[in-house]
Amino acid sequence: MTLEDCTLCEKHGYSGNGFVICKYYNMNEQRITGTGVNNAVNIISCPKEDDVAIDRKNDYPPRWGKKASIIKK
Repeated sequence: MTLEDCTLCEKHGYSGNGFVICKYYNMNEQRITGTGVNNAVNIISCPKEDDVAIDRKNDYPPRWGKKASIIKK
């Protein structure tokens, strides 16, 4: 889920630099954000997206000079 979609969610509490406060389970929980394709800010492990299959290897390529083809299994 993108940060823009998250701010429109009724469970959105607050968003700061690199995190979001989510009230999905009726308590304040911190979720981290990451930059994905086209520099879009995405919420990591959004509870609303549990049913959606997300390919994290393509959304967040490896760093430190590793190639994605080496990591794929």
